[in-house]
Amino acid sequence: MSNVGFQNFWVSGARFYYKRDDADDGTKFPWIDLGVVKKATPNVTTEKVSLMDSDGGRKKLVDEAMTSIDESYDIQGNNLNPDNLALIFLANPPSEFTQAVTEYEVSHHVHPGKLLKLVDSDDVPMYKLGKVIGLMVRDAGADLTEVEITAMDVSDKTITVTGNIASEFDAGDKIVVRTLDLANPLNAGTYTVVSAAGVGPAVITVEEAPVADEVAISGLLIYKADAGDAGTIYGPDVDFEDVSLDRGFIRIIATGDGGAIAAEDEIVVIFQTAALSGQRLINPHDLQDNVKGKAILVFSREDNGEQSAREFYCSMTPNGFNPNDSDFSDFTITVKIISQPTEAVPAGRLLQFVGDLPDES
Repeated sequence: MSNVGFQNFWVSGARFYYKRDDADDGTKFPWIDLGVVKKATPNVTTEKVSLMDSDGGRKKLVDEAMTSIDESYDIQGNNLNPDNLALIFLANPPSEFTQAVTEYEVSHHVHPGKLLKLVDSDDVPMYKLGKVIGLMVRDAGADLTEVEITAMDVSDKTITVTGNIASEFDAGDKIVVRTLDLANPLNAGTYTVVSAAGVGPAVITVEEAPVADEVAISGLLIYKADAGDAGTIYGPDVDFEDVSLDRGFIRIIATGDGGAIAAEDEIVVIFQTAALSGQRLINPHDLQDNVKGKAILVFSREDNGEQSAREFYCSMTPNGFNPNDSDFSDFTITVKIISQPTEAVPAGRLLQFVGDLPDES
């Protein structure tokens, strides 16, 4: 029992709840549970002045007054959800990030044998990619040719295109299927020609099987025409390789390892993103101030059979972030109580709201 006569002994845990001040545009924020609190260390410091009387040649203390009191808490937690990460990085609350399944065609400067971070046309880094569709030299409209795809067959490993162009495709040629009009976007990619036959339409047999059949589509296929085209289509796992689609990195394979890109160059990369949504985006330091708002620090004992709440208005400042691979990662925020002179209780309250009181002394 925590009550022993007039004494109350604590073996206490803690929980911290906070609510940000309303934004300048009037946005109102909800209460947030910080989650697991490892420690909530209080710090109370005071300043005082002393009045000394030196009559008789020896100073004597005749009065003393407190001039300031500063109450703060170092709260160490483990819950690194987006709301708490926004606290750690002094940011506004997390905002919605939406990414659709979309095809991008962007020129990148590449270095043989080195990593390449894929970006969009505004040089914004891209993440969570569905697939790298193809790499190619395609500086002008005549560098490579596009033709309409009407079907893809998984079992036969064939791609059907319009036009009497079977003679354009030789064994070993690389061709690129774009995402446009595909029922399954993962059918997009770079394929290796085995053979081609047929007269309008032409049926191309490839080494790699599509993911799913495509019927009655109006897709696009990129190839290098025998006459007039000066571009180059590079092969996956020969000239480039995926390093991490989630992180948006590929590697250009060096010529010493069999790649065909021998020098720094501007290479067009066609890739598609995977779908992504949710409140995932945080812009660090965009708050340009401490986080301020209402807070409740609950001290809980006896399996929540005794609970006390310290209510206050405060500022919250990050005071350490410890990503860890050998223990649970943690962070610390310093919470400083701000007095509100216009309120009935300027420094808030401390209330035991669950549990019996000890006897009187």
